[in-house]
Amino acid sequence: MTAIEEIAAERLRQIAKGYDAAHDDEHDKHEIANAAAALALNWPGNWPWSMHSWPDSDRRTQLVMSAAMLVAEIERLDRKTSTQPVLALTGDKT
Repeated sequence: MTAIEEIAAERLRQIAKGYDAAHDDEHDKHEIANAAAALALNWPGNWPWSMHSWPDSDRRTQLVMSAAMLVAEIERLDRKTSTQPVLALTGDKT
């Protein structure tokens, strides 16, 4: 599996856990981007949520999770600014 495929699979895993478009749209204060940055930099001090939710993962997995969170944030911004339906990673129009 390529890195891009892993990021897509991780985003789908996040969606399956309930971190879908409706959930992401509630985070309009840069929380998703901050979480992605915290994971990318391995900087738990910037994690916007409870430290109990900090992923106990290896470095590469954290980077894949971070990239998937960035996809979520980009899609959230696209939904916010677009008057046209946005094709989400799941293939559903949101």
